[in-house]
Parts: sequence; C-alpha cells; structure tokens
Amino acid sequence: MFILLVVFSVVGNTLVMYIILRSRGMRTVTNYFLFNLSAGDLLTIFQILPNVHFALTQNWIFGLTLCKLSQFFTAFNIAISVFTFIGITTDRYVAIMYPLRPRSGPKVTIFFIFLIWISAFVVGSPGLVAAELFNQKIANFTETQNETGMKHRQEILNNSELGLQVSVKLHCSFKLSPELLEL
Repeated sequence: MFILLVVFSVVGNTLVMYIILRSRGMRTVTNYFLFNLSAGDLLTIFQILPNVHFALTQNWIFGLTLCKLSQFFTAFNIAISVFTFIGITTDRYVAIMYPLRPRSGPKVTIFFIFLIWISAFVVGSPGLVAAELFNQKIANFTETQNETGMKHRQEILNNSELGLQVSVKLHCSFKLSPELLEL
C-alpha cells in the first residue's frame, strides 16, 4: 500500500512539474508556487522512507548522519509547504484587493520561491545540529529512537509555522470580507 502511495505521489508531482515547465500558458504565478509545492512533496516522499522503516521496526539502522538529515528534512519540507501556501494566499489577496495593479512577474515569483527555500533551510537547520541517536531500555524492551533533545523547541517551531500560516490567511480573509460583501 505504501509503495502505491509513493508511486502515485512521484508520478503525480512529476507530471505537475513537467506540465508547468512544458506549457508556456501554464507559467503563471500560482502555478510557479504549485511547481514549488510539488518539488517539496517529492523531497518529502524520499525523506519519509527511512521514517516508515523506523515506525514499522522501532529500530533506526541508518546511522547518525541520516538521523540528522531526516530531522532536517522533516522540518524543511513542512516549512516549504507552509511558506508556499502563504505565498499563494498573499498572491491571491493582492490580485483581489488590487485588481488594477500590475501582477508580479516570473522573476519576482522565483525570487520569493528562493526566499521560501532559504527560510525553510533556516527552519530545518537545528535538526542538523541537535539530532542524536539514543537507546532507551525499559524492562526487557530496548527502544531505539531518533528523537532530538529539542522536542519542545520543535513543537514551538511547528506551532509558529502553523500560526503564521493561519494568521496570514485570516488577515487576507478579513481584508477581503468587505470587498466580497460589496459584490
């Protein structure tokens, strides 16, 4: 079942990226963000494979380096998705609130996507430093975990990302409400 999910995800995201790149008419601001979202989803698929093995076996066999990379890419991929949705929301907000203003071009959008990746790298980088492997023995059961010593900080970071995304969407919705009521 999991293999089927991986195959559909890889094929679907690759097709989205291919169509956007291949068709000139598909190169819109929103589609550039969707391309970015598909690229992030592809990274997620390949990052999640070691974590599925760990979830099934409760044994991390991939060593410290992959542990650190796994922690990094987990936060990195979430940040790419969250920041991309914020970009889409902001673009739609500007398009509705200022319909006569010239739209952002591809160069501006690609610059913002570059900022998304840089920001996602910053969000994920603590996992590269703080992740560690440890064994926990409880009675006769040994549990190997690839947890970090910064679980609390990671929860704060995740909640901050969610809070940022929700607050941007709420702000745009409240600013749009009077405009939509006039229609």
